[in-house]
Amino acid sequence: MSPEARPFPLDAYAERIGFNAALSATAQTAEAVHVAHALNVPFENLDVHLRRPVRLDAASLVDKLVQRRRGGYCYETNGLLALALTQLGARVQHLAARNLTRPWEQRQRTHLVLLAEIAGQRFLCDVGFGQFCPIAPVPFELGVPHEQFGETYRIEATEFGHQLSLRQNDEWMALYAFSLEPCPPVDFEIMNYFNSTHPTSPFVQQIMISRPLRGVRRGLRGASLTVREAGRVQTRDIATASEFSELLRSDFAIALDDATLQGLFPAAG
Repeated sequence: MSPEARPFPLDAYAERIGFNAALSATAQTAEAVHVAHALNVPFENLDVHLRRPVRLDAASLVDKLVQRRRGGYCYETNGLLALALTQLGARVQHLAARNLTRPWEQRQRTHLVLLAEIAGQRFLCDVGFGQFCPIAPVPFELGVPHEQFGETYRIEATEFGHQLSLRQNDEWMALYAFSLEPCPPVDFEIMNYFNSTHPTSPFVQQIMISRPLRGVRRGLRGASLTVREAGRVQTRDIATASEFSELLRSDFAIALDDATLQGLFPAAG
């Protein structure tokens, strides 16, 4: 049996994300799985800075994110979620999106987002958009605000396709734009290669890590930590390699040894 043909280890995945309820082919279960995944699998691009290849095949995703309890960026963590939702009976489409929070010259279609349909309901699913990704899936209802964990998201139809926005300080912040054209795996292999190797890629230029908690968002860019809670934003710089390592292990659940993490600190600055 080829690695891609191996059955998805749903029980091991459920343990990895801390999901203890019964697994069933319902929209409620899919939503709960999305939440558990978002809270327990960190967004991180450390393999890029460790000069390790980022592999997107199913066996590699399971090995890294489930067995070795690592995180990953959108192709990895959303890729793993897609495998799990498919195993639960959802019809999952992989879509490409433009990150609208970046400058114009960095708005290539390089973000992976999922459109999942289960039990007759459609959801936008995304656990790989860093500090701004929704914790729960967003019902695919155009123009309808959806509140979750103190945050409000909205999907809109625009002249450029569809757009996901987040309400911030009484204003709508555009997160990304996407079309409903399904993208095959080969498209994301090209995007992944660019994001993990090209010198102009934000993921090559800077370490990025985030992990949401209920009501709190923590994100690390380089050696700068940002915490968003109850509408307040606080930022501070990490001063030493030991503090950097302890923060990544305790606050972001990064499953790498201290020596490896401390060795990354000069690159973080």
